[in-house]
Amino acid sequence: MEFTSGFLLSLSLCLDIGVANIAMITLAMQRGY
Repeated sequence: MEFTSGFLLSLSLCLDIGVANIAMITLAMQRGY
């Protein structure tokens, strides 16, 4: 059970980082970098 919750936590963390990276890349492309 603890392994599953830890896995879900790390998975959600990776998703958050991925979404942030995509947002930054999109913002940079909109600004013309």
